[in-house]
This record gives sequence, structure tokens and C-alpha cells, in this order.
Amino acid sequence: MRSISQKWADPIGVGGGGVIELRDAQTDALVRTIPFENRIVNVGLELIAQILRGVAPIPSLFVIGSGTNAAVAGDTDLQTPLLTANITQMNSANGILTVRFFLGSTQGNGNTYSEAGIKNSAGVLMGRFLHTGYAKTPSVTATYIWTIPFL
Repeated sequence: MRSISQKWADPIGVGGGGVIELRDAQTDALVRTIPFENRIVNVGLELIAQILRGVAPIPSLFVIGSGTNAAVAGDTDLQTPLLTANITQMNSANGILTVRFFLGSTQGNGNTYSEAGIKNSAGVLMGRFLHTGYAKTPSVTATYIWTIPFL
């Protein structure tokens, strides 16, 4: 059996993944889904340890950007952050943390988004992922659903 540190040091990264749901802003009809895989970065692993010790704030911010570099363990920020906002919802069950972020029809328009991450209020990046880009317009809403298993 591997230890937690061995599991989290796997070359493919750790942290699960999820999906982005793009919807028509008028009808709420699902237009497209974009799957992604997450990477808990090195500073994110340290952040988890500090949260467990009670010395760091939990992640509360969702950041989206237009970077195209793959997520790597040494990342400390997004490549090209464009928008930072509060996480919409965060809950856990059965050892899985689910983070949701809703980008409404009036938010972040005029950009093509291709990366995202979560940070705490001190600006420490916990995880980052790259995804197929999408153009944000007033006719589109986006819901990021990110699952992070601790199994």
C-alpha cells in the first residue's frame, strides 16, 4: 500500500477532475460540456497541511484565465489569470470534496477561458487545471464542477 505522499507525488498529478457545463443564458439548455483533470500543486499540498494544523484559511476563491501551459507541480498561480471571484459552493461527502463555481451571463465576457484554479484568501494556489478553451459571451453561463477525492 502506498502512503499518501507517494500517491500525491504520482507524475500524472492528483486531485481528481470534473466538468465545465456551458449553458444558454436564456434557456439554461446545456450547450457543451468540457471535462478536465486537476493538479494539486506543491504549494497546495503544503496549504492542505497548514489547514489541518489550523494555521491557514481554507480555499474560498476561484480563478479563471487564458493560459495554455500544462499544470505542473511547481505552479504557484495561473499562467494568465483574468477573473477571481468567490467559490459558489463547496461541500464534501464520502471523502470527496466538490467545488462549484458559477460564471453568470454578465461576468467575464469577451475572454476565452482555458485554465482555472482555486486559492485561499491569502492567495495561495491549491490546485490548477487546463481545459479546452471556450469564448465567454453574455449568451453563455459556465458552471465549473470540480471534484477532489481524498481516497
